[in-house]
Parts: sequence; C-alpha cells; structure tokens
Amino acid sequence: IGFSKVTRDLTEKKKSEDELKRNSLELELKNHELERLNDELASFAYVVSHDLREPIRKIEVFARRQLEPSQDVEQIKKFGEKIVTSASRMQNLMEALLYYSRIDSYSTGRDKVELNRIIENVKFDLELVIQERQARIEYKDLPAIEGISFQLHQLFLNLLSNSLKFSKPNEPPLITISAKRVSHVELPEELIVKNRKYYQIIVKDNGVGFNQDQATRIFEVFHRLASIDTAGTGIGLAIVKKVVQNHDGAVVAESRLGEGATFRIYLPA
Repeated sequence: IGFSKVTRDLTEKKKSEDELKRNSLELELKNHELERLNDELASFAYVVSHDLREPIRKIEVFARRQLEPSQDVEQIKKFGEKIVTSASRMQNLMEALLYYSRIDSYSTGRDKVELNRIIENVKFDLELVIQERQARIEYKDLPAIEGISFQLHQLFLNLLSNSLKFSKPNEPPLITISAKRVSHVELPEELIVKNRKYYQIIVKDNGVGFNQDQATRIFEVFHRLASIDTAGTGIGLAIVKKVVQNHDGAVVAESRLGEGATFRIYLPA
C-alpha cells in the first residue's frame, strides 16, 4: 500500500512538472511571436514615415518647380520624368508592403511540393536575367515537402533574384542548391524545441556577399544594405524569412564581403 501511494504521488508530481514545462514552452513561443510582430510593426512604421514620405516629398518639390514661370520646356520635361520615377518608386513600395502583409501561415492548400519542380519554374520566370548575366543554376535531388506551393515559389524566386542581383560585375553568377537531412544538434536553436525532423536546403552563390554582422538584419522588412543595395524595395529576403517561418522552419545567412553568400533553409521533413 505504501509503495502504491509513493508511486501514485511521484506520477502526479511528474505530470505536474511536464505540464509546467509545456506551459512554459508555449509561453516562450508566444513571447517570441509577439516580439516578431512588434518588430514588423516597427518596420511598417519606418517605411510609412521614411521610405514612402521621401518619394512624396520629391513629387511635391518637382511639381512646384514645374510651376515656376522661369522654367523652359526642357526643364519642365526633366522635372516631369523625376515625378514619374518617384511615383513609380512609391507604387513599388506600396505593392511590396501589401504583398508581404498577405503572406501568412493560415493559407490553405498545403500539399506535397516537389522542390525540383519549384526551382525549374523559378528558372523559367528568371529566364531573361539568367541569359543576360550568363548565370548557371545547379541543383539536383531536392526533396519533396508538405507546404504551400505558391509561397515556396516566392521563397526561391526572391532568393535566386537576390543572388543574381548581387553578382560580381565581371564574373558570371553561379548558384548551387543542395539538400540533406540534418540531425537534431545541427538545427538552429529555435527549431530544437519543436522536436521534428528537418531538411537543410543550401543555396550558395559567388556574388559580392555582405558583412556577417548584417546576416540577421538583411531579413528585416524593407532593410537594404546601403553599401551595395541602392535599388529595390528591401523586401525580398523578408519574404524568404516569412515563408520559411510559415512552414515551421528557419533560415540562416552566412557571408563575407566579396566572397559570395550562403543561405541555409530548414524545412520540416
């Protein structure tokens, strides 16, 4: 009887401890999600207060100059071109912001997605720039995963576009894509607690690269590397990260300036 009582007490204690651990883990994950949403909100506030305000200011300035009586036809035409460029820039930013906001983890249509087929379709979309840059994209034996096809297409479209965009001027781009199953100890810290099996998809290029201290910031919404990225909306890699997170995965960037970049994408097996 005493043995039964001790066993029962220990069992109840173990259940309570396990429940406490689960609740603690759920709370930690919710806190991380809240921090991520707060970061996104801060990024949106920045783009509204800075990135969108700047082209509006230029439109206003150049429109006022057009109205000055001293301007000749050639100057008016030049100011008009600047207005069109600024308006186009603002439209691109607004469309990028809208597209980013629509990518969420609640999308339906999860099914078996062949990543080889995804890469083939992305290559078709990028056919012209691949030919212009004389780029090579090498891959084979990529896995199939459960996912949202159009989101995974956007992931690799933005990732490969990024590699092509930041290629070296006098060297044809070479992008290699490989995959392998990884053990528990090889996973990023945020995935270890999920207790799932993962593929590691490695996308490596020979482009201009970036400083490793920027490896986290490049995934922030509308963040652009001032040293090399003077164009674009700064949303491509943010889309990559959001799609990966929607698939319960993670993405890690590694690079050195002038030595290309490597992106390690972890997706559930």
